[in-house]
Amino acid sequence: MTFYYPFPEKPSNIVYNCEKCELDKRSGANNPHFVPAIGDAYNGLVILAQNPSKEDDQSGTPLSNQNALLIRSVAFKNKVNLTKQAAILYALSCKGRGTDVQFKCCRNTMATWLNTLKPKPKLIICCGEMAFKNLFDLNNKIAPTKLRNRLIPNYEFDCAVFTLLNPNDVRTNEGNFALRKDMERAIGFWKSKFHKRKYVDQFLEDRKILKDITIKTITNPDELYVLLHLLKNVQEIAVDFETTNVKPYDKHFEVTHIQFGNKTNAWVLHEDLWKKYPVWPHIKQFMTEFLTNPNIKKIIQNSKFEDLCSRYLFGIKSIVNTECTMLATHVIDERGGCTSLDFQNLTRFGIPPYSDTVKAYLKKKSKDDKTNRIREAPYDDLIQYSGLDVITTYNNWILLKQLFGSLNYPLAKDNYTFLKKGHWLFANMSQRGILIGQKEVDQLEEVFKSYSDEIIEKIESISEVVEYNKYLEDKTNLKKKGDKKLKQLAKIGVSNERIGTNGINERRNPKGKREVPIKIKLRRNLQF
Repeated sequence: MTFYYPFPEKPSNIVYNCEKCELDKRSGANNPHFVPAIGDAYNGLVILAQNPSKEDDQSGTPLSNQNALLIRSVAFKNKVNLTKQAAILYALSCKGRGTDVQFKCCRNTMATWLNTLKPKPKLIICCGEMAFKNLFDLNNKIAPTKLRNRLIPNYEFDCAVFTLLNPNDVRTNEGNFALRKDMERAIGFWKSKFHKRKYVDQFLEDRKILKDITIKTITNPDELYVLLHLLKNVQEIAVDFETTNVKPYDKHFEVTHIQFGNKTNAWVLHEDLWKKYPVWPHIKQFMTEFLTNPNIKKIIQNSKFEDLCSRYLFGIKSIVNTECTMLATHVIDERGGCTSLDFQNLTRFGIPPYSDTVKAYLKKKSKDDKTNRIREAPYDDLIQYSGLDVITTYNNWILLKQLFGSLNYPLAKDNYTFLKKGHWLFANMSQRGILIGQKEVDQLEEVFKSYSDEIIEKIESISEVVEYNKYLEDKTNLKKKGDKKLKQLAKIGVSNERIGTNGINERRNPKGKREVPIKIKLRRNLQF
């Protein structure tokens, strides 16, 4: 099965073009349908800006306003002249902020320009959320702060994409700093590797994980027993459940799919199998042994949920020997909203969301409903969604292992292990069908206290902290002496105008401001 770009789309009767947009007529633009600026020495470097600014439209020169000049200056300082060495074009050709529909109307124009560039784009530096969405032809909203500073494969135009904030939206010093640093990194990628097509092609090939994949539905007992025998001998496998709701303790909770996957293959057990044949006791017995087998690594996108499901479905305490791609992603990227499988697949592998059709059925119609509508979802779409989930989860873990080894962050793997253990402990304490006992509370407290004590001891042994704590101790002793002296002076009527509030002559810097040290407080006793 070859499953790659473009993903199948449902036909639409809406025609997106300039007549529907009409921004060129309503904006009063001097340069409607902005023509890309292609340098004489263009060699595959593309700047895809979001939309022309007022200054750009008046001058007819792209990236000419004050904010956008920062991109030019950073590139020039790094010996890249964008005017000569890059092609600069816009996701929205006409001046104006533009709506989602107007950007979509301009998508074909943008794609035509990119496809006519010679040579083909190697690295596209994409400025802003709407430029990124238009480039990848996405509908869902993605915050630009989550997209920035990422190198993403794009298979429609066979190039790498590096994302920046939109310079016209930057209004703070922090934003300017981030924009400068990201642009420096983008130019670094270009100069080091991505100016050569062979490195771009290798990057694309390494990240193209959905080439020649197989998704198989198990439809009868013979196929089931072959699969179960196969799974007993694997070393690692991705596992996932689809259920009627997210509350395993609920009497309406049922599992509808169980799927397994590796790098290129997925096997899906649909509930039709155990409803048609009396195989559920065999599946349950196998899952109990499989999930508790310490010799098989189970790779899961959200290990906490699968843990809770397994306790309810198979009566086990926890899944043994797991790796959680959601937690691992959180360790290497602390930005909120970046741990979903859809976002991981998009930013690591250039895979646009494939779950939009099915996800509509994974929600309840109303708050009063006890279950979602997963059983109403189109069968083929649901099987494809289930299989792709485990294949992409497995491939995400392969890449995450490489990232853990290459990060300039030696404690990343240790932090992940700690977070994973805490995740399991919190699952233990969850009221979602799991009884909370004093044993679990004591265990959680013991884990956090042992780690916190160890960390505090390391902090207290740092020479700078030792020196500063001694300074604070000496200052405290001086304050006590000063208070005593102040009382004595008050008794004899001496003015304290030149004496500090603590009875000590205050040190002042040349501007006359009092120097106040910042006191470090280390808490040893954690309260639960």
